[in-house]
Amino acid sequence: MNIKPALALLIALSLPLAAAHTAVTDLQPAAGSVVKAPSSVTLRFSESVNLRYSIFKVYPLPAGQSGQRAAAELTRRVIALRGDEAARADRYRPRTGQSQGVTVPLKPGLKPGQYVVMWRLMSADGHPVTGQSVFGVR
Repeated sequence: MNIKPALALLIALSLPLAAAHTAVTDLQPAAGSVVKAPSSVTLRFSESVNLRYSIFKVYPLPAGQSGQRAAAELTRRVIALRGDEAARADRYRPRTGQSQGVTVPLKPGLKPGQYVVMWRLMSADGHPVTGQSVFGVR
């Protein structure tokens, strides 16, 4: 019996588990929901994230745009922007430490429309994970 192919197979089978990245497991308001103006957005993660190297923002989706494609494009353009507080719907201030969840406070009096919750998490394996979700305010 040749050990090398067996070892290679064992390593290959273990890679998906080792390569798993942090995921958002719960989000409130939920994706696609339409709610009265919330005071915050809460995200829960599949594992602890390093908050120092993670970004959380909430932006209004521009008028005339809707859906995940528009949300993904907006996220791509603004996730790493600095000094964009006036354009955002949140009042989040960066924190340090590790956490399996975060609450992002929102500005009072959100107007009706769609909002994009966006994040860039630093996974435990050091890889950034970017995502977004859309909710509506009635």
